[in-house]
Amino acid sequence: MATNNNDTIGNELREAFKSKGWTMLKLSRECGLAFSTIHAFIASERPVMTPTATKIAEALGLEIRVASRRRSTPNQKQAKTTRRTRRTTTR
Repeated sequence: MATNNNDTIGNELREAFKSKGWTMLKLSRECGLAFSTIHAFIASERPVMTPTATKIAEALGLEIRVASRRRSTPNQKQAKTTRRTRRTTTR
């Protein structure tokens, strides 16, 4: 099974609340979220949305950093399109 971002977030959350000596129930009470919501995030059954992640981070005394995804520049997109066009016209 491939690791995805939700797996990573779930593992990070687990480590954070356990390092404080908390249970999932304690975390859910501290951040005001349902136990089932916390469980779903830890088990990677549900993606963690920003507002929810903020509540959890605040309860744990953590900071959230958001990294942007690298996007193709217009020149890179044009180069890919040009290559595809050349391939189809040379046949």
